[in-house]
Amino acid sequence: MTSCALPADPQFKPTNASVSGAFIVLVIYFVGKGWSIFLPRGDKLEARWKGRHPDRKTLPWYIRLAKFVNPHSFGLKEHAIAAITASSASQGSLSVVTFTVQRLFYEGNPLNAATVIMGILSISLFGYGLTGLLRPVTVWGECRSDQIAANAH
Repeated sequence: MTSCALPADPQFKPTNASVSGAFIVLVIYFVGKGWSIFLPRGDKLEARWKGRHPDRKTLPWYIRLAKFVNPHSFGLKEHAIAAITASSASQGSLSVVTFTVQRLFYEGNPLNAATVIMGILSISLFGYGLTGLLRPVTVWGECRSDQIAANAH
C-alpha cells in the first residue's frame, strides 16, 4: 500500500520560467513596426495594381498573400491584440505543468499536440471570460472611451 503513495519520479520539481508581459508587449511592438515597414504592404500593392489594371477584378496570388501577411501599418488595434496575447502567454508555463504531471503520472491517458494546445488556449480564455463576467467588480468607476483615446496618444 505504501508504494501507491510514492511518486514515479521523486525528482520532479516544477519550476516556472516567467517572462514579463510588458517585456513581451515591447518586443511585439518593435517587431510589428518592423514587419509593417520592411515587408510589402498589401494595400499599397493592391492600389498600384488596380491603377495599372483597372479592367481586371481578381488580384494576383502574390498581392493576396501580401494582403494576408501585411494588410496595413501596425496600429493601435494590432498593439491591443498583442498586449492581450502577451499577458496570456507570459503565464502560459503555469498551465504546462498540468500536462507534464499527466504525462508523468498518468501513462494510460496519452497526450497529443491538439489536446495540449487547446487545453492551454482554453485555460487562458477561461481567465478572460471570468474577468469579463466579473467586470462590475473588477473595474471601479466610470471608464469612458474618450479617456482611453486621450491616453493612447
